[in-house]
Amino acid sequence: MREQLLHMTRVLAGAIDHMRPFLPIAFEFYAIAGRRQDVRQFMMDAFQEYRDLMTGFIQVGIDRGEFRACDATSVALTLLALFEGLTLFWLVAPNEVDWKQQAVAAMGHVLDGLRVGESE
Repeated sequence: MREQLLHMTRVLAGAIDHMRPFLPIAFEFYAIAGRRQDVRQFMMDAFQEYRDLMTGFIQVGIDRGEFRACDATSVALTLLALFEGLTLFWLVAPNEVDWKQQAVAAMGHVLDGLRVGESE
């Protein structure tokens, strides 16, 4: 699953790169979500779909014995937060970070921590 998750991260990086002109609009939803329940619910639904997908990938890795036993949903939430935060940082300071390079590195760090035999 490690290679599949790293590949998925690279594909996501390509999508983020294409969405770059629209990121200010996307992040405006965060501000609106703080004031409107319907927008907050829409964002929660989108995040839930992504978290469920990531949870499934992590769980497959656990089931195959590639990753140590852990709370797959918690790992998925961590990855979601990491990518959202990285995207926000990239929006604010695009010359300070290479989104793809940093996202792949961060995913690698998380996956290294999940390897069987690593300490909890």
